[in-house]
Amino acid sequence: MTDLDTQLRALVAKHLCIGGDQVVADASFHDDLGADSLDRIEIAMSIEDLFNIEITDDEGDDAIGREGTFGKLCDLVGGKLLAKAGG
Repeated sequence: MTDLDTQLRALVAKHLCIGGDQVVADASFHDDLGADSLDRIEIAMSIEDLFNIEITDDEGDDAIGREGTFGKLCDLVGGKLLAKAGG
């Protein structure tokens, strides 16, 4: 588990008031974690603020939407941070 995974897991668990052990790579935001559309928007906004990145609506829908998983979210944020760092 990377530091990014740990930070994102803590953010998601805190926002959804669940245990961090529930936030696993294949956990569906909708089916497994119980996130509704407002939760998904707020999580995206919190991530944008924390990491100083922008998540488009389409990216958010894919990573955090009804079919989104925690693993997809980690991949999205990791890719954006890598691009931001010039890598």
